[in-house]
Amino acid sequence: MVSRSEEQGRSGRNDPEPIRPEPEKLQFGFGYHRVGSTHRWRPSGSTLRRRSSDQVWTGPAVFLAFQTDRIIWIDVLTEAEASQDINVVSSACEAKADAEFRWLFPDAELPDPE
Repeated sequence: MVSRSEEQGRSGRNDPEPIRPEPEKLQFGFGYHRVGSTHRWRPSGSTLRRRSSDQVWTGPAVFLAFQTDRIIWIDVLTEAEASQDINVVSSACEAKADAEFRWLFPDAELPDPE
């Protein structure tokens, strides 16, 4: 015998909608350093900042965040689900930053990813 509450649960009438967590807002930064006084550049590191819901969010986006004659910094704003592997998200963002670097500086030499 099925109870009344079990029957209602099966019909979905009283089942609450599952609450999906908001995607996490992430800001990756990727640095590039010039090699000597050449046109060659090398990736030099990255950072990750988690953005809170009360911070202004303009993403997803890719943009030049900082530039000198020796250092270039490109930021990538993205959203990630809690179930996504952060390394996969980071790699995808790094590829976007590299593409932006090549687009902004077509004469610069940047090694291909390994």
